[in-house]
Amino acid sequence: MKRIVFCLFLFGCSPYVLSTNKIYNEERIKKLPCIAVFPFNNKTIYPDAGFLVSEGVAEFIKKTQKGVMTPSEVKKFLEGKGVIMPSEIDTGTAIAIGRLIGAMGILHGEVREFLVDDKGWSKEPKISFSVVLFDINGKRLFEGKTSVNVEFYNGVPVFSYSELIERSADNTISKILPLLNLKKAPCVWRKIKLVKKPVEKPPEKKEEKKLEKSPEELLVEKLLRGEKVILEGLRFKKDSFVPEEGIEVVVVLGKFLKENEKMSITIVGHSSEDEKNPTLSLLRALYIAKILYKDFQLEQGRVKVKGAGSAEPLDPKIPERNRRVEVFITK
Repeated sequence: MKRIVFCLFLFGCSPYVLSTNKIYNEERIKKLPCIAVFPFNNKTIYPDAGFLVSEGVAEFIKKTQKGVMTPSEVKKFLEGKGVIMPSEIDTGTAIAIGRLIGAMGILHGEVREFLVDDKGWSKEPKISFSVVLFDINGKRLFEGKTSVNVEFYNGVPVFSYSELIERSADNTISKILPLLNLKKAPCVWRKIKLVKKPVEKPPEKKEEKKLEKSPEELLVEKLLRGEKVILEGLRFKKDSFVPEEGIEVVVVLGKFLKENEKMSITIVGHSSEDEKNPTLSLLRALYIAKILYKDFQLEQGRVKVKGAGSAEPLDPKIPERNRRVEVFITK
């Protein structure tokens, strides 16, 4: 009789984990030196489910791999650059930020169930989520789905949610763990080459323009007067955060900050209403900040960034004008 009770107890204490997974490119996974894990999309009513699950999955991988950045580490790294990362981001934004911080692989996902429903603690509580591993070009390398039930003993959950996440993570990504050889930490701004366009010489009549101030001088004057200044010349294609032209104005801004070491600035990115990515404006500001930090060796905290989205259009009829970046001096 004792033996039967013992077996039933063991059966009751083992959470039922159901997982499926698929590898798309085994060779590419083997060559990844580092990955960054971003907060998963949260489709539940539990406020922190996306962050908790993604953090648990990252910590599980980190037990055997060095080159893994958890969501909390990504957040801390970006905050050091003056960037506040949203608690939930879409996959496209995760891939874009992953490129900027030097990650070669990006792990993102979605949480569909997390213990509670709209009536409170679920009658059949589960944790279910999916994960997808991308390369920096956005190509899928691996995806998996998992669901784990919460077992009870005398009305008390047998395992904590962190243990359940770890068990389900093990079942979901165990197929790629033998392939991973992550040795390099991804927390480094990727190097950007500044390509300056040749400056076209103005037509002759130099005498008439002797008293006119250059765009660079006007930019500096406006900043010193405390004005919010548009970085004129920067042009962004639709749905892109990388300027297609006008990078010269960023060089002027960097020299200004280098010569005025006690001054700090805030960069505000803007997007147009016809662009799909809700965080595109933030990525535009972040891209300019990255150039300033990397190429002018600025101290941490001197450049803050914000994303205003499409809420402040310059001209509703001309979307191209609204895709812009503005700067102002902060104390």
